[in-house]
Amino acid sequence: MVWQRILIVFDHTSNAIKAVEYVGRMFGKVSGAAVTLVGLFESIPEHDLEGDAPGMEKLRASISAMEIENEEEKKALIAAIDSLAGQGVACDRIDVLKGESGHANAEEILSIAQKGDYGTIVMGHHESGALAAFISGDPETQLLHKLAGRTLCIVA
Repeated sequence: MVWQRILIVFDHTSNAIKAVEYVGRMFGKVSGAAVTLVGLFESIPEHDLEGDAPGMEKLRASISAMEIENEEEKKALIAAIDSLAGQGVACDRIDVLKGESGHANAEEILSIAQKGDYGTIVMGHHESGALAAFISGDPETQLLHKLAGRTLCIVA
């Protein structure tokens, strides 16, 4: 594992965008720095949308809204790549992975970090309700407890 292998958890929130800017500032001029953005986007379910069964119009509207949101997320991801490149990260050292869960899942992030030998993980702070944080812990807290030998940067 190498500290110059940086994994950014990117869900297109304002804090995730700040995390990208932070990585650009901190690692943009570092020789050999490699950055991977893990895009956390909801998967759009495959459905046969033909017919007029009860509830079909509502399902079509929901899927259409998800498609619009995914397009916005893709645009934010492209802007993040442009930001990194603009701050000096070599384009051939920027990669993108698609997260499977669609949200900041500590187990998934840890698995990606271990498989990819990432030494630095950067993510935007995620607000969670007090009860949810108490019961299951927010993603940052879960990662802090499970990471070993890696740096976790939480940007707010």
